[in-house]
Amino acid sequence: MPDDFPFINKTVTGPELSRLVEDLIVRYGLEAVGPILDKIKDFGFLYATKSGTTWGITDLPDLSADKEEIVREARKKEEEIYQNFKKGLLSEEERYRMVVEVWRAAVDKITEIVPKRLEPDGSVTDLFLSRARGSVLNLSQMAGMKGLIINTASRIIDFPIIPSFKEGLSPLEYFTTTHGARKGLADTALKTAKAGYQTRR
Repeated sequence: MPDDFPFINKTVTGPELSRLVEDLIVRYGLEAVGPILDKIKDFGFLYATKSGTTWGITDLPDLSADKEEIVREARKKEEEIYQNFKKGLLSEEERYRMVVEVWRAAVDKITEIVPKRLEPDGSVTDLFLSRARGSVLNLSQMAGMKGLIINTASRIIDFPIIPSFKEGLSPLEYFTTTHGARKGLADTALKTAKAGYQTRR
């Protein structure tokens, strides 16, 4: 940092770095910021290679106790919705929408818990806070719950995948989840081909 820049006495996370760059632009102007950012980049690469930051499945937090309660509540709500549907109080579309909402809320609750259960100085926290790799949603799927997935027709399946990748999926759950991932890859490949063709034209 330039000599006249105030000392930063805190961990600089991904979002913090964005604010820092804005601050630098305001203080020194666009012209002067280039070399400063180059120094920050070199510093980051130097210590990223020395840090040896790594992680394994054992670094993921155990959420079984919290998750059990959240899933129990969601199942209870789902059963109430289904009973109302059987009584004719809800249409098929309303039942579907409400069930999807219930499981979305459950996934959101689990996702909120994940960062609180991580080791404050652990490598997973570093990777997640630095925004270098992965988001809280990736962590939630690995440690908490896979959640709702999309079928081949791009419609959410109202059958949530309760286990996380750490717990392991049943053959049926695994088969169901591959749809979304494979569709994503296929779409990307098709878009790439289209973009290449348009560029050539």
